[in-house]
Amino acid sequence: MLNIKNDLETLYPTKPSLAEEIDELVEKNIQTIKHTRPFTAKDSALIVYPDHIYEVGKPSLESLTQFLDTNIQDTVNTIHLLPFHLSGGDGGFAVEDYDSIDPRFGTWNDIELLSKKYRIMADFVANHTAITHTWFKEFLNGNERYKDYYLWFEKPMDTSWAYRTRTNPLLTPFEKKDGSRIWVWTNFSPLQADLNYQNPEVFLAMTKILIGYLTHRISLLRIDAAGYLWKQVGTPSVHMKQTHTILAIWREIMAQINPEAYLITETNVPNNINVQYFGKTVPEAHMVYNFGLSPLLLHTFMKKDSTLLTNWVQTLHTPRDDTTYFTITQTHDGVNVRSIEGVLTVDDIAKLAQCSIEVGGGINSRLLPNGTTEPYELNVVYKSFLGSNEALLATQAISLCIEGVPGIYFNSMIGAKNWEEGVKKSNEKRSINRRKYTLNEINAFLQTEESCLQEYKHMVTVRSQEELFAPKVPQKILSVGPKVFGLQRISGKKALYALTNISDTLISIDVSTLFKNVHETTDLLTNRLYRLTLNPIVFLRPYQSVWLKTAN
Repeated sequence: MLNIKNDLETLYPTKPSLAEEIDELVEKNIQTIKHTRPFTAKDSALIVYPDHIYEVGKPSLESLTQFLDTNIQDTVNTIHLLPFHLSGGDGGFAVEDYDSIDPRFGTWNDIELLSKKYRIMADFVANHTAITHTWFKEFLNGNERYKDYYLWFEKPMDTSWAYRTRTNPLLTPFEKKDGSRIWVWTNFSPLQADLNYQNPEVFLAMTKILIGYLTHRISLLRIDAAGYLWKQVGTPSVHMKQTHTILAIWREIMAQINPEAYLITETNVPNNINVQYFGKTVPEAHMVYNFGLSPLLLHTFMKKDSTLLTNWVQTLHTPRDDTTYFTITQTHDGVNVRSIEGVLTVDDIAKLAQCSIEVGGGINSRLLPNGTTEPYELNVVYKSFLGSNEALLATQAISLCIEGVPGIYFNSMIGAKNWEEGVKKSNEKRSINRRKYTLNEINAFLQTEESCLQEYKHMVTVRSQEELFAPKVPQKILSVGPKVFGLQRISGKKALYALTNISDTLISIDVSTLFKNVHETTDLLTNRLYRLTLNPIVFLRPYQSVWLKTAN
């Protein structure tokens, strides 16, 4: 019996057989892997849609695999495939069927073949289903089995007590087959009905789906909107104690089936709340998203001042050796600014929003309890905001150096700009960073000066070969002035100093103040040798990064 019986009985006292049912599922699906695998410098993930690269008349996973074989190879060791199921909208996050792959993308076999070359990370969209999902259809049809699969009410009510990340009403009216009108909890959009985890049958059904991912050779599960799993009337319905319990149970199930499977929680919140998903007393996530880095980098490069970023990075911490951050700068969504509340001022956030609009982007807002709104995310592509490949690569160099496993969004890696045409077509602001490419289009783009793929790949390759970039190697932030972001990674007698010029001016640094009794150092990015006894000054061109390694 798994060590989760007490937790399950506390959550679901009306279903005492649940622990036994879960145990039987686990026993049937235990894999032969016996040992855990620590995170290393070789770990990095490329974040892509299953149809980010496509060819007409061909399953897109085949085209994507062809692109990866030709252009990425072993630069990264993990592919984060964004939702690949049949979907009713929201870029795949309104799931219609968890068991099947959208035939436009391919089949489970295509994913399993890709898993022989890369570790696969997938989205477990556990908070809600599409309203076109069979469960919801049967719910509306009056099927008693699905009566309590979703949260619903016979009449509308004041829901100002619920924490919101959107401006749409929390409750959406639907008509049932018998003609009655009900209001369903739809936190993220009217296309997505929130599941009711107070019902043990919902928990069991979703746990079966989780186990199914593991059997299809998926070894990293990203729990989408993790903080919202447990909803309860009259509460904020976010970060509930029961949510943490569910995540701890799922982690234990994953550990029993495959000790090399990892749980990643997606929570767009300030870091002091975010780290709670590592688990306070019982392990939960192996990785949590480092969302705050994304807006702070844009602020740093907009202001040409690294002070706030430097101070913030010093506060990052993880509780155990098996935990780290999933370090991202861009994703398929916007740049979340909720994650740096209390770090940036309201005025700072307003200036980021204004700059995003000035370069062709936009903002999404959230509804506050008093009925007003505030910016929730910036809908802008990094390169368009920053203005050049050089500035883009400088932000990425910083993200690659900071403790964690890098999550690299495809459009960042190639140097894409705002896709304003996509916003007009879809009337969805997030489309600005969701452009897909035919194989011919991407091959042509990579031949232009707009592409920064080769430079980006070089940084990732260098990083993967340097053990000092392993997540658990201690980091120390360096004081090298407001125009430079610097940190040190050190293990034993080996040390690495990563310095990035965050400005558009030439910077000189007397590194003798950083290195003690060091006669020479080598920049890993260029293989340039610096003889410090002859000249201790290192010049950094606008947006240049150096990774200086020493061995005392």
